[in-house]
Order: sequence, then C-alpha cells, then structure tokens
Amino acid sequence: MKAKIAVGALAVLALGGGGVLWASASASAAPAAPSDVTFTRDRATPGDVTVKWSAVPGATRYNVSVFDGTRNTVTTLPGGTTAFALKQPSCVKLRVKVTSRDAFGAGGTSGNTYVDTTQPGPVQGLKAAFGEGQTTLTATWSQPKNLGVKPSSNGTPDAVQYRVDIFDRNSGRYPGGKYTEFPAQTVTTTDPTHTFTGLDPANGPYKLAVTAETGGYPTGTDGASCKNGRTVLTVDDTTATVTRLKTARTEPTAEAVTLTWEKPAYTTTTAITGYVVRYGERLNGADPTAFHEVRVVGQSVQLPATPLKAWMFRVYPVTAKGEGLPQTAKLDAIPGLETNKPAVTVRNTTNSLRVTLSTASGMFKTFPTTVVRIKETLNAETAYTDEATVAHGATDFQFLDLPQRRYLVQVVAVNGPNELTLYREIRDLNPAGLTGTALVEADFTAQHFAEPWGTDGYDLMVNRPSADMALYATTTEEIGYLWLRASSDGAGRVTGYQVSISRGSVHVGTYRGGAKCGGDLASVEYPYAWQDRTSPTHRIYAVVTGDTLTVYNDFDLMLTVPNLSAAHSTVCSDSPAPNGTQAGFHVLNTYTSSKLGPKTDIRVT
Repeated sequence: MKAKIAVGALAVLALGGGGVLWASASASAAPAAPSDVTFTRDRATPGDVTVKWSAVPGATRYNVSVFDGTRNTVTTLPGGTTAFALKQPSCVKLRVKVTSRDAFGAGGTSGNTYVDTTQPGPVQGLKAAFGEGQTTLTATWSQPKNLGVKPSSNGTPDAVQYRVDIFDRNSGRYPGGKYTEFPAQTVTTTDPTHTFTGLDPANGPYKLAVTAETGGYPTGTDGASCKNGRTVLTVDDTTATVTRLKTARTEPTAEAVTLTWEKPAYTTTTAITGYVVRYGERLNGADPTAFHEVRVVGQSVQLPATPLKAWMFRVYPVTAKGEGLPQTAKLDAIPGLETNKPAVTVRNTTNSLRVTLSTASGMFKTFPTTVVRIKETLNAETAYTDEATVAHGATDFQFLDLPQRRYLVQVVAVNGPNELTLYREIRDLNPAGLTGTALVEADFTAQHFAEPWGTDGYDLMVNRPSADMALYATTTEEIGYLWLRASSDGAGRVTGYQVSISRGSVHVGTYRGGAKCGGDLASVEYPYAWQDRTSPTHRIYAVVTGDTLTVYNDFDLMLTVPNLSAAHSTVCSDSPAPNGTQAGFHVLNTYTSSKLGPKTDIRVT
C-alpha cells in the first residue's frame, strides 16, 4: 500500500544523470472564513432573498448552507462569486452560513446569519379587565419579540399595527353548513391597548384575539402560507388560569417545594376566593394517577415533594362560579444532588456582599443555568433584590453599596420557571443587629390565658403606632401563635388576626373576643422533616401591611393572604375586619416559660 502524503503541491526538480526528485512545495495558507455576510429581501416579492459576502483570497469555491428549521440545503458556487439568490417562503426563518474552499478542500466557515420572517410574531402578555357592570373590557399587551423584517424604502422600519377581535357566544355562524367564527367587534390600532364598549354580560364568555400585522411587505406574493402571530385569551371565570407559576426548592435535598403564581391575566367577573393546588408523583414520565390537594387563599404554598421523585403540580383559581382551568408545572427527579453542591464562600462589609463559588453553570442537566441572588429578608413589601448569572468555572461576585439590612444569599440553579436552591445563608449588614426594635419582657403586657384543653399559657402583647406591623420571633421552643392587628380586653380575650404555628403547619384565622370566627383564611402544611421539635432554631416573621398578610419561616415564604379584609368577610361577615394596634405572641407553659429567656428573641417593626 502506498502511503498518503498530506502536503501541498509537489514540485519536479531535474537532477544530473536523468534522475527526478519529487519535492514538497511550500503549502499556502488556507482561505479565511467569509466575512460581511448579509442578506436582502426583494420588496415586491419578499420570498426572493439575496445573500452577499466579501470575496476571500485563495477561495476556488464557496458552499452556501441554508437551514429552514427542518432541512439543510448546501449549494456550491465557483470562486469569485460573492452573492447567492434563493427563493424561500417569507414566513420561514432561515439560518445561512458561507464556507470558503481552495483546490485542496481547506478553508473556513462564517458564523450564522439569520434571515428573519417578514411577519411579526405573537404579542406578549395579553391581559384583560372588565369595567364596572362588565359592559366594557380593556385589553392590554406588549409588542412581539420578533417584529419581522420590515425595511421600507427610506430604511425606516414599518410600524407594527394590531388587529383586535372580540368574540361572544353569538359569534358562531354556519354559512354553507360550515362553522365560521365572526367577531362581534373588530378594530385596528397601533397602540398596545383597546377598550371594547357596549358589551352585554349575558353574551359571555368573551374571547379576545390580538394579531400583530405590518404593512412592510405585501402578503401572499410569494405563494407562502404565512400566518401572523395571533394571541387568543378567553375571558370567563371557568376558563381563568393563573400566570407565572414557578417551583423552587429551599435546598437540593429538601423535601419542600415552594409554588408561587400570579393572578389570571384578566379580571374575573366574580372575585377569586382562593386557589386549589393538586400535586402527585409522575411515574416513568406519565402524569399522576392520584393527586394530593391543598386549598389556599394566597398566591404561594409549600409542599412536601422529595427530589428523588418526579412531580406534577396543578394550580386552579376558584371563584363563585367554581374552579378555573389549571396551570401546570413539573419537576424531574434529580439524583446525586448532595455530591454536586457547589463550594460557596460569603464575605461582607457593612455595605457590600461578596460571593465566591467554585462551580460550573449546567452542573445539573435539568437546571442548566446558575444564578447568585441576594434578597432583603425583612420589609417584604419593598425588599431589595439583586442577582447575577454564573459563568463556567470559579466565579466571584460583588454586590456593592447595599442598604444596611439583613440579606438572604442564595445560589440557585434555574431551568425556565423552575428553580433549585443549591446554597443559602443569612448575612446581616446592620452593625446594630436585626432590623426592628428588640423587646424584653417589660415591653409587653402579659396576660395569663387558660387554653380550652387545660394547658396554661401566656399572651404577651405590645402596643404599636399603627395597624401596619410586623412581628419577628426567633426561638428554639414551640410558639403557640402570633397576634397581628390585635386588641385585648386584658382578660385573655383577643380580637385580631392569629397566625398559628405548630409542628407541621401554619394557619391564619380571625378571632373575635377570644373565639375563632369561622374557618382559616389560609393554611399550609410543612414538610415532614420540619415537624421534629428537636429541629434547629426557627425564625418566624409575620407582617401585615395594607390589605395583605404574609408569613415567613426561616425566611422562606410560607403563605400570603391577599385581600385580607375580603377574606375576613368570607368567614366572619357579621363583624368588621380587625384593625387593632397591638402585636403579640402566645407561648405554652409546656414548652416555654413565661419569662423571655436567652432562647427567645422577639422584635417588632
């Protein structure tokens, strides 16, 4: 077998005696990759696209690669060519690469050049809200991410306009026996909002359809079946669905999963009274065959769901008309979490935080992005937050000029709406300690209180300047419950909101004259691993501001009760919502003495 010699061209040298010597000539440098790759569309026939590039010295041919999302087509052109014309439907997004080659196949390839479609994509964030009496409906949205390719003759992009249709129960027609939907009203606007008037609630449910359009190119001239992005929203309580549903774990190995969500994208005709959360285990990728169920008033819940199993979560809004449609989130099982946790070092000054970690983004296939995040733990309504995305390898982050407050530092793995906390630590930048006023026993009015089941305890109450208040308690003992917006008659009969904290659950209820009024406003069960009385010190933070009550445990959001006064009315309609200016907590003699000892730290803000 003859050996193959991978060298340049061979030169022939004449030698004396009639001999011939084959010698390798100097190999020339391979052609560079084509540069300045651009494209243009023909305005009259936008399916005609011309790709251009700069000539490459030494190139004897060019390969032009065009990928339409399904198929990759390569066309070879002779050297000296610097343009290539192709026909593609104007609604197809193309990826183009140009490769230079010399006679020996050497050369380089350009980067990707994308030829966008001529038509804009769907609008984003479509929302709607009924006016009073449900005779008007206002729709709002934001422009599409992809605005399409729309160069006009003077180089100025053409404006995007929107076609907005509203359909009601009478919009269906059957011309020629075929069902066709005709809008009840149609408008065209350049503004990302429109209000429809003259609606009749009896004709509901209503459906909105918003289509982004552009006059930049004529449509259909290239024979393409292009369709503009059309976003549809059905406006009816029974089709309402929550938005921005997210899942997050407090630790990779934690049994807890926190779900958070936002209200439906439109204002329902009747008030949302709460949410139903159903969740279950996914086996072999299949949906659960059985679901656990939790009911909450707020827009978050924490659930026991081991990371060694795959889970599905469904959240339904509830109104007087029943349950809406579910929003679904899934979590996959993540093996080997403990061995993959990053090494994290946190340092701080009085106004900065520095986070150093040795890890790589994408350590978990199902959570490819890693984020460093800081968040103020108190003052929940106006919490300071900041975050940065981790690059590959050892990474160092600094957060400067921070307010002197208490912060939760987290390293979080992210996959779309799903998050997994890999590391967490509390850092206090306030040299004086925690935000708030530290309390001692002398600050409280202690009231002996006999529980119905015979266990003695104490209500410790303190006056506050207003009905907006927060109570922060750190204790290794079991707290019976916290009081917010409370008032007391001095004999153990308290009126106010009670946050009951026990081994395994948090309940929020309304009390009137020492007796509970109706059922819970909201409740949440803790993961089983948190129910052991010998667990480490817990930090309980309950805050009520305006018409919202929020409860945190160890700075994890436990539950939120929005529309607090309305929630109170549903369980205690014959009395006004509590508005007292006392805060306090109840301790049980079984676990805690009546004295505030070193194991208990109580602060108010």
